[in-house]
Amino acid sequence: MNKIFFFFVNILAASRFMPKRIRCVIYKFLGIDSYSKTFGAECRITTKELSIGYGCYINRNVIFDNTARISIGNNVYIAMGVHFITEAHHVGTCCKRAGKNYANSIIVEDGCWIGADSIILPGVTIKHGTIIGAGSVVTHDTDSNALYCGNPAMKKKRIL
Repeated sequence: MNKIFFFFVNILAASRFMPKRIRCVIYKFLGIDSYSKTFGAECRITTKELSIGYGCYINRNVIFDNTARISIGNNVYIAMGVHFITEAHHVGTCCKRAGKNYANSIIVEDGCWIGADSIILPGVTIKHGTIIGAGSVVTHDTDSNALYCGNPAMKKKRIL
């Protein structure tokens, strides 16, 4: 990652002393495609491969570990400590279990709510209106308008 990008995004703008509106302006100026006016402190963003829609709320300590693209729709609420991870490893041989790297995009559609300390893994699409319970690990695509909880996250019920 570019050292200048890292400094401005993950140190200067991420400071808890930085006003939220200025933080958002810095992100936009550095090429992050964000229409959110509320971006909490101490978030970490790995690359510019991040798109955030209108009316979103990104709480503090959210990590966008994005080697691949992360797309967040409109009116999405992301609680504190959520991790978006786009890179992983294939299973290797018994001599080295962490095999070759791969990266897959993450998509969060409109109207979703992702609970605190959840982890969203590579290649996942969280469909429209879905709630991810706090502490969940999302390993596969979700249905729309549903509640998912647990590790791995399982559908608990359909919601209106």
